[in-house]
Amino acid sequence: MSAMGRAPDRRTFLRSAVAGGLAAIAGCTDRTTTGTTNQQPTTTHTETQPSEMSLHEWVTSANTPESWTDHRGDATVSIAVGGHDLPYAFQPALTRVAPGTTVTWEWTGYGGAHNVIAVDSAFDSGDSTATEDHTFTHTFTEIGTHRYVSEPDRESGMKGIIAVEEYPTSGYPDVDRWLSPVHDYDGTVVTDTTTVTVGDTSSGSTQFDPLVLKVPEGTTVQWKWAGEESGGAHNVAFKSAAIGIQELRSEPGVHVTHTFNSTGTYRYFCSPHSELSGRGAIIVE
Repeated sequence: MSAMGRAPDRRTFLRSAVAGGLAAIAGCTDRTTTGTTNQQPTTTHTETQPSEMSLHEWVTSANTPESWTDHRGDATVSIAVGGHDLPYAFQPALTRVAPGTTVTWEWTGYGGAHNVIAVDSAFDSGDSTATEDHTFTHTFTEIGTHRYVSEPDRESGMKGIIAVEEYPTSGYPDVDRWLSPVHDYDGTVVTDTTTVTVGDTSSGSTQFDPLVLKVPEGTTVQWKWAGEESGGAHNVAFKSAAIGIQELRSEPGVHVTHTFNSTGTYRYFCSPHSELSGRGAIIVE
């Protein structure tokens, strides 16, 4: 199907974005946007709308692999608009950046006419274009999460997310590196429980809760499945340790129990979701 056949007009798109409430978790303010064929003045965006679609649902409906690209150590980031293998996708589509990062979307010429529109109105590249090497640039100055689309191909899954976040620090560098792909990880280490919930979706992600648990040597930890409505089937597989289960489970209840008799850092994951948010860690001291 051609891009022209799929494309709604801009007014229809913007009305539906507001009415549907598909806004970012938080807005950004005082942003400047530029492009090779269009320029926009600095604008201030303070309104956000409640999100009708969870973050997990938004990610899984996008026409792109479900994995985050972490660029919080980079001052500039490039995102391809369309591609040879995925003409109706942003690559990378799930992008983490630090405040102050400048993101440039670069048109590849694949997939027909595209644009870059934030559903919370934080940035807008203007009308769709198929011009190869066209670019649109935006600098993100404040913490926030912004979902965006290409208008002509939104229904085809041409969606993306820019998550503006500080790099988390827990005091355990190995844990921070392991959990950096997890969108909700903020460096928090929990010490007041011995139960990890598996498949918790309260924050819109398929993940473990808590993400990092610190316990004394000799503590027994249990992993309790939240249930069939919590992101599908999961397992608990450990890196470099013969702990957990490989088979996938979806029924609620405790399916893994282990007593940690040796100190160390134990990293684990859910096989179907490890590239998105299915990672966790146990610190035994």
